[in-house]
Amino acid sequence: MSYKLPWFRFQAILQGISVLVHCSDGWDRTAQTCSLAGLMLDPYYRTIQGFQVLRGVLLIMVILLTVAIVVAAAATVVVVVVVVVVVVVVMVVAVVLVVVVAVVVVIVVVVVVVVVVVVVVVVVVVVVVMVVAVVVVAVVVVVVVVVVVVVVVRST
Repeated sequence: MSYKLPWFRFQAILQGISVLVHCSDGWDRTAQTCSLAGLMLDPYYRTIQGFQVLRGVLLIMVILLTVAIVVAAAATVVVVVVVVVVVVVVMVVAVVLVVVVAVVVVIVVVVVVVVVVVVVVVVVVVVVVMVVAVVVVAVVVVVVVVVVVVVVVRST
């Protein structure tokens, strides 16, 4: 696609008449073309001094762009560091929670085992006491029977 500017339009631009430039595609080449044409038509920027000013402005823009890139990179590093710290903290909290849950489970298991042992001991003690009581009663009965038999035999 070529751009041809008829002579009368060029003269109109030089005389300061406003123009409208339009690109139906919506690309940025319209702005680039208008900017370049404005610089080329400006009597000051066509001089060596004007070109030096443009070069200085361009240098300042490059420096500012470089600073912006460095700041963006530094901000990215800070964000990455913050994300890593947050992830590490979350992981540490998760591990601590797992350990706490494990300790609680162990404590519960120990308590259950102690309770079961106590219940078993109590049951064994009760059974032993009952057996001893039965044996004592049996011995008493035997002694009473023997005494009765001895008394009966002696009295006859």
